[in-house]
Amino acid sequence: MNLFEIVYKNGSVHILAENKEEAYAKFFKMIVDHEISLDDIGHVIILKEDGKEYPFRTVPTLYNLGIMDRRTAVVNLSSLLGIPLQMSDKLLFISSEEDKWVADKVKEMGRND
Repeated sequence: MNLFEIVYKNGSVHILAENKEEAYAKFFKMIVDHEISLDDIGHVIILKEDGKEYPFRTVPTLYNLGIMDRRTAVVNLSSLLGIPLQMSDKLLFISSEEDKWVADKVKEMGRND
């Protein structure tokens, strides 16, 4: 097991996990379980390991987990990136497919509790 730090907009948390993927999933599980407030996380989290930093976008995973509805996610991305809603919708579709593994892992963890 490795100790990872994940830094988010209003704080940070240390997570014991086998790898980065598991650490990201455990972080989002903490959001699902209301251990970390949705208002506190921001658009990007940063996982720190051995002096290296790995940023990860939050909106696609929040959408995949059903925490954020599609309209909110699209508007969120549009305002963040300064792009039209149609482009944001396409970006959400692509990024939510790429990041689907996180939500799948979180849901798997929920079944194992």
